[in-house]
Amino acid sequence: MQINLNYLRRLYDFLFGMTDEALEDFDINSIDRRKLLLKEMEATFARFWPISRSNIVDGLEFILSDVNNNELW
Repeated sequence: MQINLNYLRRLYDFLFGMTDEALEDFDINSIDRRKLLLKEMEATFARFWPISRSNIVDGLEFILSDVNNNELW
């Protein structure tokens, strides 16, 4: 199986669309902000077709498995 981690980038479109000032104010460690981010990610994910959704899930499973994160960069 080949994993394309570029699919995961689209889940962060909400953050990429923010201004620098808005990003500075966005505390990702805040529970409310995390809920907002996950809600936006879920909305983005819902717009994908089945193959793209599968690729996203595969990428997330790959990252969450026993992979050394340093190998991804």
